[in-house]
Amino acid sequence: MWTNYLRVALRSLRRQSLYSLINVLGLAVGLAFCILVLLFVRDELTYDETHERSDRTYRLYRDPVDGAPVDRELSMPIPAGPAMAATFPEVEAFVRLDFPGGATTIRHEGTLFEQDDVLATDSSFFDVFTVPLIHGDPATALTDPLSVVLTAPIARKYFGTANPVGQTLSLRLSGDYVDLTVTGVTEALPPNSSIQFAMLFPYDLFVERFDYMQRVRDRWDATRSITYVLLREGADVEHLRAQMPEFMRTHLGFMYDEMRQEGLLAEGEIPAIFRLQPMRDIHLNPEVPPGLTPPSDPKYSYILGGIALAVLLIACINFTLLALGRSARRAKEVGVRKAMGALRGQLMGQFWGEALLLSAVALGLGLGLAQIALPVFNDLAGKTLTLGAVEGLWMAAGLLGLLLVTGLVAGGYPALMLSRLQPAVTLRDRASVGRANALTRTLVTAQFALSVFLIASTLVMVQQLRHVRTTNLGFQGEQVVVIPTRGLDGDQVLDRYQALAANDPGIAQVAGSNLAIGQSLWRRGFQYEGELKQVAVFRITDNYLETLGMTVTQGRAFDPQRASDAANSILVNEAFVRDFGWTTPVGQQLPVEWGDAGDEEEPSLLNPTVVGVVEDFHFQSLHNAVQPAVLYTNPMDPILNLYVRLRPEDMSATLDRLRATWATLTQDVPFEYTFLDERMDRLYQNEARWSQIVGYGALFAVLIAVLGLFGMATLTTAQRTKEIGIRKVLGASAAQIVGLLSKDFARLVVLAIVLAAPVAYLVMERWLADFAVRIDVGVGTLGLAGGLALVVALLTVGAQAFRAAQTDPAHSLRYE
Repeated sequence: MWTNYLRVALRSLRRQSLYSLINVLGLAVGLAFCILVLLFVRDELTYDETHERSDRTYRLYRDPVDGAPVDRELSMPIPAGPAMAATFPEVEAFVRLDFPGGATTIRHEGTLFEQDDVLATDSSFFDVFTVPLIHGDPATALTDPLSVVLTAPIARKYFGTANPVGQTLSLRLSGDYVDLTVTGVTEALPPNSSIQFAMLFPYDLFVERFDYMQRVRDRWDATRSITYVLLREGADVEHLRAQMPEFMRTHLGFMYDEMRQEGLLAEGEIPAIFRLQPMRDIHLNPEVPPGLTPPSDPKYSYILGGIALAVLLIACINFTLLALGRSARRAKEVGVRKAMGALRGQLMGQFWGEALLLSAVALGLGLGLAQIALPVFNDLAGKTLTLGAVEGLWMAAGLLGLLLVTGLVAGGYPALMLSRLQPAVTLRDRASVGRANALTRTLVTAQFALSVFLIASTLVMVQQLRHVRTTNLGFQGEQVVVIPTRGLDGDQVLDRYQALAANDPGIAQVAGSNLAIGQSLWRRGFQYEGELKQVAVFRITDNYLETLGMTVTQGRAFDPQRASDAANSILVNEAFVRDFGWTTPVGQQLPVEWGDAGDEEEPSLLNPTVVGVVEDFHFQSLHNAVQPAVLYTNPMDPILNLYVRLRPEDMSATLDRLRATWATLTQDVPFEYTFLDERMDRLYQNEARWSQIVGYGALFAVLIAVLGLFGMATLTTAQRTKEIGIRKVLGASAAQIVGLLSKDFARLVVLAIVLAAPVAYLVMERWLADFAVRIDVGVGTLGLAGGLALVVALLTVGAQAFRAAQTDPAHSLRYE
């Protein structure tokens, strides 16, 4: 019996090869998209599963209490980890992670290398995280203060395929090179691990080599390192969380006492609390500041999953529509089979079998398409997914589910409808299947509603990203090169490049600052009229505003001829003025003491005076509103970045001269630079990737819908062949026939636009809410999306209708 079913199915598919091809192509594209999404979701949901103790590993972070004016912060005081282990019996181990700052310079056999992801960590690292060693002993790999552990790819980079244990690498730490001995090589880290590194070296060495770390190693009022704690088996994490307020009072009580004396805290209150974040929660929780790897926003997984389901649903709708359209041709077959004794269940099994056969063919083709599209998808999603994951039980079950869903759901209604036909009706040609009805109209409308929604979403995302890139940021980043000082004396580097600029026609201006725009901020807090204020602080040079093209809206800029400016003057931005409620900001004094005011040799700002107001400039991404900021030239903070504005003529030659000047400063640190406008563009890479993904989804949705519409138009034209012939004999023009066959489809597409537009508006409004600077979702955008869908639909149907209208009536009337 099953052999006969298969033979009949193959014969039916061969006789109707065009519709079979449309079904297979539509399903294959939908299944390929779903396969890619399954790989993505599997990767997201299995983050950090490779760490065997991840279920009892927690990361510490600081959270404000009841809206206190402090930031949520991931960096912890250096003594927090040891204190947790000493205080709470639930804590089995702790580990701290820290960066020397930016890329680390490595010297090996006389050659300099720039190496990212070099971490300082405690010797307990391998007790907390599951990172197997290929060479070396995890118990002793980081106990020697002059040791270093490499990942396998990094070991091959420096030492080839030989075992490097016992070999030496020189790391530049705080301006000097330190020879470290390789004591271990780990396996390559899985991409879906929130713990990523290239090299590990001992935390104690990190503290020893950096003056700042020595000053704050025992202080609770300074934050620096990322801290994890490993709880013992069976430990009650809720009990541990309940003890955190008292733990903080014990170690941070001196700070709270000062805040109470200033009227900022009531008795018994604390402004912030240390939270315990489960390791499995780290990747999918963007509310906590990023650590070693950026977190993923779950909403984008929902978006991607929704797109994939929409595309697959459109493909399934195509399948159903074409099956219904072909049903008239199979009505007599059903009648004959029933007359010969076939049961309804047998007929349903046959039609479902055909649907599953088509789905299986489409799944095989979909796997091939997914393999072809995987490099592009990985680039868009920022992943390194492979189809090798399909071999896993989880993925196999997912693919089997896709096969059954598409086959059974898409072929379900046609199977039910055809199997219920009565032989007496079908054999007399009275069966009315295959004609347009409420179901087919609903399915066509649903198809195009989904397509219009995806087109509208793509258009809104593209417009928002264009808006982000063209918004006035309050500074001019084009042709501005940012050069980090890389641990050199910032003032010396600035002097050397200013001397170059004085005689170089390719350089317009050179300025310096502690921070490069687009980096994480430096903040300082102070009390003002009974409130705790926090502001972003920028140490700049006198010509900073001129170099970046920034505008002073009130007062004046810094004047290098006035000694008081460097000692005790500040500029504030407009956001600062609004936040403080000032009407006449120039001349105001801030009650602050920044720096070490008691040390005559150390520069500091004491009760500085506002001499000017700067137009708001976006020193963060446009996701964030402009925050209050203070700019000063006081040298209490170092110059860490240079801004060099280039003239447009022959910039590559000017960059060569910048590189040559760097070589006169040091031979030990490679020259590094970025363009400021490119740095700002990178802040929106995530949104740019996802807008492309949605765009591809919209393209696939429209493509599949057009395939289905083509099939439906072909069937409709075939069913109305005699009618078209009669109308032509009676004088109907080709345009009238095209209009006759197109108007029903046009009505359905217009209805789809009406249904999809409000949904697209609401969803995109929610997406845009994440931007402080954003566009409005206008009627024009929604209308353009609907217009595109309508034009594509009319072209598809019109082409088939025009072809039918050109047919000779003599052939039409001899039809069958």
